[in-house]
Amino acid sequence: MITQNAILELSGCNGFTFADVNLALTIAKLSRDGSAEAGIAAALASRMLRDGHVCVDIMDVVANPHFYFVQPDGSGFSELITGDFPDALLRSAMVGMPGDRRPLILDRNMLYLERYFTYEENVAKRIIRLSKCENTVSIDDHLLDALFETQFDADQRDAVSHAVAKRFTVISGGPGTGK
Repeated sequence: MITQNAILELSGCNGFTFADVNLALTIAKLSRDGSAEAGIAAALASRMLRDGHVCVDIMDVVANPHFYFVQPDGSGFSELITGDFPDALLRSAMVGMPGDRRPLILDRNMLYLERYFTYEENVAKRIIRLSKCENTVSIDDHLLDALFETQFDADQRDAVSHAVAKRFTVISGGPGTGK
């Protein structure tokens, strides 16, 4: 079992801020069973937001704790996380499943702060709804052919045609690919 003293030691780990540690302490105090696992998980989820991720893969944390808990001297802090960590989270009153209203949401192996789970779920629902809508705009193939005859390649022409025909389109590609 992780103790609250271990949470305080997070402040010495690379990437964890004062806010992460305070969130962890708050979640641990609110947890009915007195364990700090949910606090550690909340600190991880909070830290991942700064790295551009809305969630953290708990099984990756268990497999690679040294990646998530590195102290300034380069030493690990991996004794915090054991194979029991996912089960301990599920036992915590602070962790819920999709549809629950808890501070942390565990969806399969992915752990979210509840707010970001809700954001991601709402975006997914909107994308699904838009992708099912029929578009009433038609495109003149002759005009499109004329536009793409010399300046662009066939993949770009197809992307434009698809984007006009659908209510929702994702166009991706590396730098310089003409998105």
